[in-house]
Formats: sequence, structure tokens, C-alpha cells
Amino acid sequence: MARRALLALDLDGTLLRSDLTVSPANRTAVARCLRDGIAVALCSGRTAGSAGQYARLWEAGGLWIVGCNGAEIRPAAGGPVLLRQTVPLAVARAVARWAAGEGVYLKVYVDGVLLVERATAETVSFSRSHGVPYVETGDLAAALSGEPTKLVVMAEPPQVERLADAVRARWGAELELTTSEPGSLEMTAPGVTKASALQFLAEHLQVERAAVAAIGNAHNDLSMIRWAGFGGAVGNAPPEVQRAAQVVVGHHDEDGVADFITAWRAQLGVMT
Repeated sequence: MARRALLALDLDGTLLRSDLTVSPANRTAVARCLRDGIAVALCSGRTAGSAGQYARLWEAGGLWIVGCNGAEIRPAAGGPVLLRQTVPLAVARAVARWAAGEGVYLKVYVDGVLLVERATAETVSFSRSHGVPYVETGDLAAALSGEPTKLVVMAEPPQVERLADAVRARWGAELELTTSEPGSLEMTAPGVTKASALQFLAEHLQVERAAVAAIGNAHNDLSMIRWAGFGGAVGNAPPEVQRAAQVVVGHHDEDGVADFITAWRAQLGVMT
């Protein structure tokens, strides 16, 4: 295609079905984009390593991985990391001490490894389903020696807003907060969002904003949906995410991404 373009796809709840697989229709739609020279970024709250497992479905250039809600950008085919932004160690340790005092479950991601004080059934299940190795550290604040790309507090949904307020009061200028599912509070370095990563990647690829499309289903997708020239939401997204989108397509179990790609390519005037 003559015009450079970039397509950003959230994974869980968007490109992936409930069984964590990619439907044939979605897989084909992405493959056609890559075939036609459209860059594709898998933009996830997952680590780059976990998100990168899905890159194996498409053996083509032009595929990128954006992990940890925008903290990491790397080419799917391997090579140097394009961008990596981490939470300062002192801040991460302070959050770990605070979480221990609150008695809440904290997950910390360092170099693609999940660190927890004590493994739970959720830890084991998550590690298996997402392909992320975990380490049980004991005193997490004391054990931390590397700067994390992301920290996640897991709690009952009614507790999350209270915990978010507490984090903002202590580290409002030092952490970016978002959520990808009820019961999660996700923290990255300040200013790190899917939108910030998408903008960085678009500039790197020399793609104008108007030629960027992004689709997602959760609050951590809002920034990129709003920033992209063409923003979409799948039908299973909550109302506030759907309202931010220019187009709402089918459920993630019903090839919503394929429909979004068709609508976007028609807008770009690209033959499908």
C-alpha cells in the first residue's frame, strides 16, 4: 500500500476469544494487513514475552509487541528493544511495603518475570494461562532488586477505587494508574500508557496519526482508542469504553476485530 498505516490491537477481551485463542477470521484479517504492508502492534497489559506468544501466528515482518500497558515496545521478530520504561526501584519498594501493610495481593513484573510474596491459586493459574514464569519472594520490598515495568494490585472490585485513591495520594506524580479488568489496579511509570507507546511507535515508523487505528475493550485501552485516528471498541467493552470509540463492532467471541479492520481499511481506501 502507498500510505503507511499502523493497526493496534488489544489482546485479552479484544483479539483473543474467551478461550484465549484467535479466531480464523481475525487471524486472516491481521495477516492481510501485514501482507499489504500495514504495521500491526499487539498492545497488551501482558508482558512483552506473554503477548509475543501470539506473534507466532503470523510469520511476517511489520509486527510489533507493546507490553505492560505501553512500558515495552519490541519487534516481534526479535532484535533490540525499541522502548522500555520502568518504575523507579524506590517507588516500587514503597508500593510493596504499602501493599503488605494493606494486606492486598501485589504482583510485580521485572524482566518478564512475575514476582509475588506468596503464590496463590491465582498466581499459578495466571502463570499457566499467560505463559509468565513466577517467583515467590517472601518479603517483596526487600527482594526487589530490579526496576519493574508494571505493578498490579488485585482486590475485590469495590476495594479498587479506595486503593487507587490511596496510591494517588502517595505516588500521584510517580505512577500511572489504570485497570484492565474488575479487581485490578495496574501501575506503570508516569506518563506510560498504550497511547504514549502507540505515538512513539507511530513516530518511529513515520506513520501519521490519522493513519493509526486502535481497538480495545477495557479502561487501559481508552488512551489509545482516543489517540488513534480511528478508534474502536468491541461489543463486550463497558459503556464508557464504547462511548470513546468511533466505531463499536461485534463481541470478541464473534470476530469483532475482523469487522473493525474491514471498516478501517474501507475508510483508508485500501482494497481488501
